[in-house]
Amino acid sequence: MNAAHHLELGQPIDPIALAVRLSAAGYHRVDLVEEAGEFAMRGWVVDLHPGGETGLRVQLDDDRVESIRCFDPATQRRCGEEVERATVLPLNPFPADPDRLLEAAVQIESEFPALAAQMVEGTERRLWWGALHLGGESRSWLDLADQIVVCERDEVLGELGRWWTVQEREWQGLSRRSMELPPPHRLLHTPEQLRPQIEGASLRLESLELVDGSTTWRRLSTHPAESFVRRLPDLVPTLRARRGQDMAQVLVAATAERAGASPICCARSSRSLRRRLPAG
Repeated sequence: MNAAHHLELGQPIDPIALAVRLSAAGYHRVDLVEEAGEFAMRGWVVDLHPGGETGLRVQLDDDRVESIRCFDPATQRRCGEEVERATVLPLNPFPADPDRLLEAAVQIESEFPALAAQMVEGTERRLWWGALHLGGESRSWLDLADQIVVCERDEVLGELGRWWTVQEREWQGLSRRSMELPPPHRLLHTPEQLRPQIEGASLRLESLELVDGSTTWRRLSTHPAESFVRRLPDLVPTLRARRGQDMAQVLVAATAERAGASPICCARSSRSLRRRLPAG
């Protein structure tokens, strides 16, 4: 499924169709773009914020893209140089554009006519959103992964089973309160369908050694990972203690200036760790 929207200089564009597509992709239309996931249209200027520190400002010349620049949502001022092209990724994995809604509705109309009618109208999204992948080509998130790493296989399979129980219970409740809906196995991969991919993971991490010959395994002596939040003085002594046990260590940290966590140290032997640790 190619749900991304591509913009480039000189490209013919219909502002109304662009607004429809952005809304279908999960963007919220506002008067002034200040946060990620918002877009605004003011005359021939389209502002949108797909995420990150800056948004995109697209200047139109009648029915063509005249310029594409970044802008700062805090000051509303343009920043950086003009770019030739930009890609806007959807916020929803299954954008509810009219063509896709119609195609998905056709797939279920004979069995679930009431639900198909609501899909075409675009109402009661909570009831039909999970059936959107029936319209057009789609793939499982596991199919998109180059490699699959499973941490505690039995816990993963157990969590999948609990998740499936919740889906069945929600389906029964919605079907009783609203209308007949497709059962979960028609819309979602069941735990049994996912099991072969979980079992065949390219790497499995286990806190206890499980040698069953099904996949490569790694034993973790510290699992889950230790957190040093509000106890930073313990960091260096802990690393040195692990060094004495000749453990492979990965140190991950996040700063206030940059959201998210990034690995800043990877030590795979006592020698490599010694080069990275400060003297004190």
